[in-house]
Amino acid sequence: MSDGFLSIENVAMYFGGLRALDDVSFEVERGAVLGLIGPNGSGKTTLMNVVSGVLKPTYGNVRFGGKRIADVPTYAVCRLGIARTFQVVKPFANLSVRENVAVGAMYGRNGGSRSARASFDHAQELLEIVGLARVADRFASELTVPDRKRLEVAKALALDPEVLLLDEVMAGLNATEVDEALELLRTINRRGTTLIVVEHLMKAIVSISTAIVVLAEGKKIAEGAPAEVLTGDHADQVVAAGVVQVPQGRRLFGSMTVEENLLMGAYLRRDKEIRSDLEKLLDLLPRLRERLQYLAGHLSGGEQQQVAIARALMARPKVLLIDEMSLGLAPVMVDQLLEIIKTIHATGVSIVMVEQDVETALEVSGRAYVLETGRFALSGPSSELLDDPKVKKAYLGI
Repeated sequence: MSDGFLSIENVAMYFGGLRALDDVSFEVERGAVLGLIGPNGSGKTTLMNVVSGVLKPTYGNVRFGGKRIADVPTYAVCRLGIARTFQVVKPFANLSVRENVAVGAMYGRNGGSRSARASFDHAQELLEIVGLARVADRFASELTVPDRKRLEVAKALALDPEVLLLDEVMAGLNATEVDEALELLRTINRRGTTLIVVEHLMKAIVSISTAIVVLAEGKKIAEGAPAEVLTGDHADQVVAAGVVQVPQGRRLFGSMTVEENLLMGAYLRRDKEIRSDLEKLLDLLPRLRERLQYLAGHLSGGEQQQVAIARALMARPKVLLIDEMSLGLAPVMVDQLLEIIKTIHATGVSIVMVEQDVETALEVSGRAYVLETGRFALSGPSSELLDDPKVKKAYLGI
């Protein structure tokens, strides 16, 4: 039963003819960690913008502590106790890390009662919590991506929120960095801050959330405890059925060797052909044979992508799902991987590619689907879409 702490009531948000949110309602209990999930274009960030006061809903309401806040300015929502992070982090590049956080401490919920010195002291305390005390005096522009993410969280915490909205704070992080980010969020929650977490990484959502709300095409389609909402086959059952994924970001076991990573792909298999399959893959990918005893975390990006594909093939898939294969790779490496994909397909494996490089995807595939804001905008034979004027203008710059 909700304590009426934070309530989203029949919220709708229209942008002209686009319905970004459609009659969304749910409640967040004090001290909870609410996971907000859904595909791209489902309305998650729009809802975060409504709750934080960046957007005023077309209709509906948001209540915080019993008070209507749907019409309250953003700065006032912040001072009431709701803060947020953003997908694209934009610190004050020419200020130090400590100064970035101190700004929030001066102007947040308790800013009016703090002196400048007290604000800097509070900033230092928060930097200790998020693990950035070691770089407190460096310019924010000098930070790595993971540290910029931590700084974004520290800046929001400096506002002394009761509710912290976290928008994709783990996007782009490797496995170790994700684990560190999750532990940080648990620490923040244990200190009494209620969290609403928008995240595509299901491992993160499952491990940290006390409740989950699912959005699709602007509507709430499910709500409840993680075990209730995330029903369906477990991942091992999906793999055993023959559907295997090569995840975005590769997600290798960096402290294990290439060989160990590849054998992990055969974890569910009990047949005697695992080693012979491994040899066939090493013939297909001779670079991996040379790197077999290297730690996967020490490989180049292209080599890691080869390991990720080979690991998936060790499960003997009927359908291979490849998510953003070309991301961060040089064109010459992408071309090499595409030849490998063609060879795999020739063996009878069906392949589904999610790919940001539209031209590459259309050239290698037989059929394609174009998604916009969570809906199919175009579909058809890839060769036809490659010549479609709409596709050329919107995605190929022609």
